[in-house]
Amino acid sequence: MDKVTANRLLTQIEQAVKRATGNKGVVEDSARAAFKALAPAYGLKATDLGKRISWCGKQFTVVGLAPKARTYPLVCAGENGRRFRLPLKALGKDWD
Repeated sequence: MDKVTANRLLTQIEQAVKRATGNKGVVEDSARAAFKALAPAYGLKATDLGKRISWCGKQFTVVGLAPKARTYPLVCAGENGRRFRLPLKALGKDWD
């Protein structure tokens, strides 16, 4: 049996990620996949995830969508990491 070293293990993990992602090297988590799938229904783009926005004088980062929350569907993290739900207007979008 071969001795497992940190470098060998890292190489095996990198190869597995490349196989799983078509050599793009990016593993998509379920939250990112859900945002990508739901974004068009809200008039958003997949690239809106992670976007920094300013709302009511405070800075937020878009971290997801809450599909059941019609009034405040945008899930954002404040500078302290606390999560908030904001309206789509925070991204300059309207949704009826």
